Amino acid sequence: MSSTEERERLSSGPPVRRWRPVCRWILVAGSLILGLGIAASEAAMDDPKAELTVLRESPDGDCTVRYTDPLSGQERVGPFRCDPDRDPVLGDWSIGWVVSYGPWKGDLYNSDWQGTPADDVNDGLVLWGGLLALGALLVGGVRVLYRVGDRRALARPEPAPEPPAPRVSLVKGDPEEPPLDLSYAAVAAVAERRAPEETDPELLPPPLGGETPWWGDRTLLRSSQVPETLLFLAGGLVLGALWWWLRELVILAWSLVATARASWLGWGAVREGIPAARSLARAAHGPGPVRRRYALLRRHGEETAVLVLFPLFPPAGGERDRAEGSLEVLPPGTRRLPWAGLPAPVGIVELYGDIDGLGPGEGGAAAGAVEGAPDDPSRPVVVPWTEGRPLWPLHGYGPVRPEDARDREYFTALLS
Repeated sequence: MSSTEERERLSSGPPVRRWRPVCRWILVAGSLILGLGIAASEAAMDDPKAELTVLRESPDGDCTVRYTDPLSGQERVGPFRCDPDRDPVLGDWSIGWVVSYGPWKGDLYNSDWQGTPADDVNDGLVLWGGLLALGALLVGGVRVLYRVGDRRALARPEPAPEPPAPRVSLVKGDPEEPPLDLSYAAVAAVAERRAPEETDPELLPPPLGGETPWWGDRTLLRSSQVPETLLFLAGGLVLGALWWWLRELVILAWSLVATARASWLGWGAVREGIPAARSLARAAHGPGPVRRRYALLRRHGEETAVLVLFPLFPPAGGERDRAEGSLEVLPPGTRRLPWAGLPAPVGIVELYGDIDGLGPGEGGAAAGAVEGAPDDPSRPVVVPWTEGRPLWPLHGYGPVRPEDARDREYFTALLS
């Protein structure tokens, strides 16, 4: 079965169940509702007073009053709930308050909040927002504790050996730098030792079908910065609506900050993120494949891994079985478990995309196309496939040049 048929077979399989971050969104929604209720309750403290002239009063306390609206300055006549036990010495005089915010702006109410539903709504927002936020925190905290416990139980202790201190001769000076071993055996041994435990197969990303757009892959979508842009844009719009309702300068400031952040991220997404995602999705189904052996190394303290590529059929004797290229790849998992779904630490990979000059036994792409910096757009875009899924590269393909001081420093830090 060819590699294309195998990928189509995998992509037509049953969909993979993926856990959605429901608690996170419930926490965001609860926090917004709680903040809205608190902001409205604070705004109610500034509701202006209005002196009322009682025109008609019934024994049960229903009144008709005339007053000057403190918000608009207009004289109004309307219903009001008077206190039936108020002192007769007050005569036709009473006092009330006018709602200064929200859809109830202009409602006249008494000291018991009779005359407007604003207070009941504010209390409901605070109550339900607090319950939602607290429930999401409790459920999410329990999930985090379970995940931490599982990861600790599955973690494989890997003692970091301390290299012996170099011996300095008083006669010959500092020792020479040891040669860098980039053979398949040495790099594969490090990859096997550093490999994480197997993860839940349900957390694997679904195979990328031939008709799937770039936004259908969660890794490409996350790297394009589109979700962050939409999140900050939604926050700016919500805060802008709150400012329009409550007229608080602090809310307006936060709305402008969120909108500015969304604009900055959106500019980056349009200029770099989305074109890069499209280019990778196109390369993943481009010409190929060219097969290579690989060793996959996780980088210390970073959410990237390095795919070190070796010839599929090394020369006899193994003297030239050296690394010929490398690709930094993005983690295929979720934000909480970024390394979920990584392939085996060693194996065979198929390269698709700009594969000109990557024929068997050659040491990289065309020499003029790969001499630039790692993020140089002139470097060939190559997408590796393994176990029926793509690993999305962070940069273009680069050959390994042990004679280059920068390459030696890079791989020395990677293999240490």
